[in-house]
Formats: sequence, structure tokens, C-alpha cells
Amino acid sequence: MRGIIYKDLCLFFKGLNKWILLLLGGLLVFFVAKGGVHAGMLFSFALDMMVGLLHLTALEEEEKAAWKPYQRTLPVNAGTVITGKYAAILLTVLVSIAGALLSNLAAFAVYRAFRPEVLGLSLLMAAVIPLLWTAFSLPFYYWLGSQIAQYISMPLAFLLFFFVKNFEDGLWAVTDMMPLLGSHFVPLAGVLALAGLFLASLALSASGYCRKGGRRFARNHL
Repeated sequence: MRGIIYKDLCLFFKGLNKWILLLLGGLLVFFVAKGGVHAGMLFSFALDMMVGLLHLTALEEEEKAAWKPYQRTLPVNAGTVITGKYAAILLTVLVSIAGALLSNLAAFAVYRAFRPEVLGLSLLMAAVIPLLWTAFSLPFYYWLGSQIAQYISMPLAFLLFFFVKNFEDGLWAVTDMMPLLGSHFVPLAGVLALAGLFLASLALSASGYCRKGGRRFARNHL
């Protein structure tokens, strides 16, 4: 499984090419100029979405390289393949968390105003958004293909842009969410729900992977 995780991580970081880095750099400058003390948080939301999208891009790279037919010849079962991919997704959450920290430090350096609740929400969403994004979109990829997975993920992008826009326009405030995050029940329920969704997504993806593999095997041996 370590080799599968390494392969998925390599494909993920390969997607962080110079154009993506330039885009992220431009977004950081834009949010620092326009977002005020929330600039780091707003940028981190965009980075979280990018982390989720890069996993779909990595799957497209696999298709271009015809990796799947070769992968099916390896002495690993579907559970190992899919578990390795989801483990790689968990590891790349460190990228979005690091981005949340750095972008909030950049906002602090410009505005000299540190808001611990803003940093806290940034870090929370940095852990949640990429996992939600991939947990929602990967089963569609393994059952229906990459194009359907991309189309399905578009509503998530619109919801995130709506979320960012409301913060940018001052319609929402971080302090409005603190009572919920400050309680013990809501964070615990959220963690359990996210873990359940992630495991259900893994099971659905493994089922789709086996189903497609079975169809190919039948076609090739008729």
C-alpha cells in the first residue's frame, strides 16, 4: 500500500504546476488587498477547494497513462488500491492546513491584527473542505467516470464561492459561528459525521472500482 500512496502523492504534487502556483499567488495578493483581516481565511478556502480539485486531476493523469490496466495486474486487491488513495487524500490535508497558517500570517503581517477565531475557522475548514470534496466526488468517478465527477463537483464550487463572497461582503462574521464551535456536541458530531461520510465514500468507490474491473474482464474474455 505504501507504493500506492506514494504514487498518488506524486500525482497530486505534480498537479501543483507553475500555473496553479501563479493562480494561488494571485488569489493571495487579491484577498490580502481586498479581504482585510479575513484575507488569510478567504484565501485558505480557495486553497482547500484547489486541494480537492487536484485529486480529480490526478485521476485524469492516471487515465492518460493507462495506469488502471497495469494496476489490475498487481498483487493488490481493490480495497488496498482505494484505501491507499483515501490515505493519500488524508495526508494532503496537511497542504491545506499549512496554507491556512501561512495565509493568515501574511494577513497579520499586512494588517497587524490577529484574530484567533479567524485562524481557528481557517484551520477547521482546511481539514474539512478537501475531505468533503473528495468524499463526495470520488464515488462518482469510480462509478460514472471523470467527466461526471467534475460536473457533480461544480455545485460544491458554487457553494464555496457563495460562502467566501458572504464573508468578503461582511454578511457573515466568524463570531457568529463561535457559539456552535465552542460547544462540545457540535464539533464531536461533525467529526463523527465526516468520518462516517469518508468511510462510506471509500466503500462506494471500492464497489465502483470492482464493478468496472469486472466488466472489463468479462469483455476481454468473451
